[in-house]
Amino acid sequence: MPLFNLILLHHGESADPELLKWIKDLLDHFFGSGPWAVVILLGSAICLMPLIVILVYIIQNRR
Repeated sequence: MPLFNLILLHHGESADPELLKWIKDLLDHFFGSGPWAVVILLGSAICLMPLIVILVYIIQNRR
């Protein structure tokens, strides 16, 4: 019967909407300038990570 209870407790969303709203409000309050600051920050982090890995690889190959 515990398995059946777990199935009933499962919801269709990929994440808890209330938690996502709380995180969004917290980030908006932290950055102060709205959602575009978060988009720019996360977008630049996503673009910079592969470039840093390639740069470290090139530096290590030269040694």
